[in-house]
Amino acid sequence: MSTLESAPAWLSTTLAESELGAWWREAISPYEQLTHSLTTADFRQARLALNGAERIPDSSELYSDLAAKRFEIGVLLLAHIFIEKIAGLPQELCLAFDRFNPILAVAATLNKRAQLPLTIMPAPDAELGHWVLPLAPAGLTETDLGLCRLILANCPIAAADQLRKAIPGVHLVPAHPQTVATALSNAPSHHWLTIVIPALDPEQACRAIQGIIDQVTKHVTVFVISPNEPPPESRLETLCRQCASELDISIVQITVFDVGPYDAMNLGIKLSKTPWVYFLGIDDSLASAKVLDEIMNVANGAPDGVRMIYGNVEIQGSGHGTYDKQIYAYAFDYDRLQRQTPCHQAIFYRVEALREIGGYSLKYPVCADWHTNLRLWRTGNPIFIDLVVARFARGGISSLVLDDQFFEDLPGLWASYK
Repeated sequence: MSTLESAPAWLSTTLAESELGAWWREAISPYEQLTHSLTTADFRQARLALNGAERIPDSSELYSDLAAKRFEIGVLLLAHIFIEKIAGLPQELCLAFDRFNPILAVAATLNKRAQLPLTIMPAPDAELGHWVLPLAPAGLTETDLGLCRLILANCPIAAADQLRKAIPGVHLVPAHPQTVATALSNAPSHHWLTIVIPALDPEQACRAIQGIIDQVTKHVTVFVISPNEPPPESRLETLCRQCASELDISIVQITVFDVGPYDAMNLGIKLSKTPWVYFLGIDDSLASAKVLDEIMNVANGAPDGVRMIYGNVEIQGSGHGTYDKQIYAYAFDYDRLQRQTPCHQAIFYRVEALREIGGYSLKYPVCADWHTNLRLWRTGNPIFIDLVVARFARGGISSLVLDDQFFEDLPGLWASYK
């Protein structure tokens, strides 16, 4: 039974007579050999699921104003069916399209925890823009929306703010979709660790990268995520070529219209193909050449329930009650998280754990890592190892800005996650 024949009559007519059918065929065609055939029951279950989740605010409107709503409803239903058909497929798969597809955009936003393969497509033009305004159904939380599996490419910077509001969790890049897909293909799936380095200037990431190159154990992917492109024949490009030809390190530079370091870190989580992820600042460095080897050995022996491995940092510079060369902060329990948190430069996370909670909250521009540790601690079974993981340089945003909103929320957050 074909897609058109199996659809309810009111949707079948729309599919046959409009661009909706072309959008559906474009969305599903890369997966046709991997998924089951579509049936009428799929549509019925999708409609019930959407109504039950209040994705259509008033189900009576489905029939009272069908002519005006059938396209909107068709996009929602097909997006839901798309999620059901391809959820659970290997995460290494990546969709890259040369035009905007509303069904894929809605599916990526409604994805929640289904972990769809990454989807890359051009940003919508004015003609299609109304299909993504808004895509955030009422009642969904930040956890549901934080890491939608969508990157919009060919994005003009003037449209970035509007698109972020329209599609929660989206990431926006100026490059062509195929350019982004090709860059991501250079990140091997056999690596054990992804290291994410947010940088205003990608050239400033070279110091941190050199410390990764010097490691005894490598097998890592490095994402340098920046709002700016490196200049031609930059030192970063030289390091990329060296790593590609001589070392088992893949360095991928992504230019993105982000809204700060935690947004860039969320993109790194979204792009990662490895089981573990780690975050470094441009002024930070791994403490010794054996750090990754020791962490990898612990990670390889850790039970599946262990979602965090953390150690210490050596602080470079003083501030906020710390002193230069201080070793911070040894083992934590949940009670201590009322007052302090391990530095994110000391923590290795399972990627799936960060995806499940929607990544870092952009509500907290300085303390989103503390907030993340609160959310994960009780279920993350963290392992502490008495090892100096990194040298953490004072002087960044965390040293200069007080996150008033987080400290106002901290007592309630601590109690709720306890």
